[in-house]
Amino acid sequence: VDSTAVVGPTLDANDPALYTDDVAVSPNTAVCSTCHSTETARSHMIANGGDYSAGKDANGRLVSSSLETCVLCHGPGRNQDVKVMHKIGSFEVYNVRDND
Repeated sequence: VDSTAVVGPTLDANDPALYTDDVAVSPNTAVCSTCHSTETARSHMIANGGDYSAGKDANGRLVSSSLETCVLCHGPGRNQDVKVMHKIGSFEVYNVRDND
């Protein structure tokens, strides 16, 4: 995802009225780590700019000490393109309603 356009999810909101005391996860790391949850995967994400303890500014935008560089290997046309690796768009989606 475009980490400049997508807000990272909040892990801890000390004061729900303030964003500035939130602890968040950077957007791509949040998405990928839902399935890729091993310590090796976590280390890979952190080494490539993933942040499990980012902050937020007063407007709720992510404040991180690093920049996710996932697109360098996992972007369109790259050697580990997410859409290719996960076969997105190349398999039929089974719709239960079609078979009622």
